[in-house]
Amino acid sequence: MIQGPTCPWEPIHGFQSWSEYSRFRTWMDDQLKSELALETIVQSYYSGIHGVERWFGHVASREIWRLVQPAAPFKGVFERVPLDEQVQVKEVPFGNQDSETSD
Repeated sequence: MIQGPTCPWEPIHGFQSWSEYSRFRTWMDDQLKSELALETIVQSYYSGIHGVERWFGHVASREIWRLVQPAAPFKGVFERVPLDEQVQVKEVPFGNQDSETSD
């Protein structure tokens, strides 16, 4: 089995402040602009509220991650979505994941 690139992102289980969350959002926006990440659309968000939760795909590794903004007392989270829970993904940002390209 050929293993693809790994995702360099690390989970965050609780932002220490709103400014830390804002800096993270700026960093993620840069990932999107650089096309290192793509935002994906999901059928239902874990939080149940659209707008406070966003899902992203890391292009190289094809991993799906979710970002939930802080709302006291919850400090927010950035975490990988387990494969068995990615059925919520409505629009896959990477195209057909079953296809392989050859040179």
